[in-house]
Amino acid sequence: MKLTDIQWIDTYCMGKRGTTKAFKEEWGWMRYFVEGKPYAIIGFHDNKEVLLTVRTDTAYSEMLQQEFQAIVPGYYCNKLIYTTVWFDVDEIPEKDRHQSGEEIYPNRQLMQEMIDKSYLIQVSKLPKKKQQLLLEK
Repeated sequence: MKLTDIQWIDTYCMGKRGTTKAFKEEWGWMRYFVEGKPYAIIGFHDNKEVLLTVRTDTAYSEMLQQEFQAIVPGYYCNKLIYTTVWFDVDEIPEKDRHQSGEEIYPNRQLMQEMIDKSYLIQVSKLPKKKQQLLLEK
């Protein structure tokens, strides 16, 4: 089984206030930023979506890794503060595989929660006035 239909990730991220995106051609990654701080990355390989990476705190990341085989420490990122969801478990590097997770893939709601938390982590690093502008309803 593989995750499919990820266009919603682009729509979801771009719906967040202050979000911009940029494609990093040499990496093959679409990156989503809030005020220049990356909070979500979609990685590509051979023109296929293969992973979603978000900023997380360590405890949350460890909990997710224990529950889902497809969630691992950040791929090509600081493994303490980034978490990656692989769309094809067979592509996960052996060193990052966590065998205890019963569920293989997270659902869309959980991935939205991960994106939301990542966005809020990056917004919290901004000056208070910018935070208020981005978070006001």
